[in-house]
Amino acid sequence: MQGEAEPMDSSSADIIDGLFSKAFDRWIKRDEANKGVDAIAKVVSFIQSGRSIKELESDVVPLLSEQASKANILQAVMFNHQMERVVLYWDARWRMERDLWEDLREQKLTPREKLALLQLASKEAKEAAAYINATTGAFTPMTEVEPTIEKAGKHSSSAALAIKKKEFEGTTPQGREIIRRFTFKAKQAADKLINEALAKENKPNVGTK
Repeated sequence: MQGEAEPMDSSSADIIDGLFSKAFDRWIKRDEANKGVDAIAKVVSFIQSGRSIKELESDVVPLLSEQASKANILQAVMFNHQMERVVLYWDARWRMERDLWEDLREQKLTPREKLALLQLASKEAKEAAAYINATTGAFTPMTEVEPTIEKAGKHSSSAALAIKKKEFEGTTPQGREIIRRFTFKAKQAADKLINEALAKENKPNVGTK
């Protein structure tokens, strides 16, 4: 959800802390996770005892060489992982929000739950609108509706025209000329019908004795 995260109550915080604590305990049992800490301990030990750091070359060099390249790779995979988390959490949020609205429509919520959901809906509606406005710029009311609608529909008409053009791809020049003539004659016939209808409509009525 947009904006600053809402503070969790103590029970929720304890649950989350417990989950992360258990996950971290499992993670640090892996040998790979301890190499960095082990290297620090060895360096400190050698310094404190006055031993030559040269003896640690085989342990330290693989960890410390090409640090800039390693950092770039690490940042790249972390960035990729953050994109994965966006999909995960946005999908989870959407599923939970949708379930809430389905419960609301089916009258499964208590009055208190409805009020809580109303507060959430108001907050999220404002944040969603703010996100759209921040992305698309300042909104100004339309002064001319028709030109705006025509402009908005320009892509659709252009797409339809492209489809029609594609239908005539491969047509010979002679074929296109025949199509043009038929189209012109059809337009002439349509114009004639319209003009005759308008003439009848505008013709003054002759009174009968």
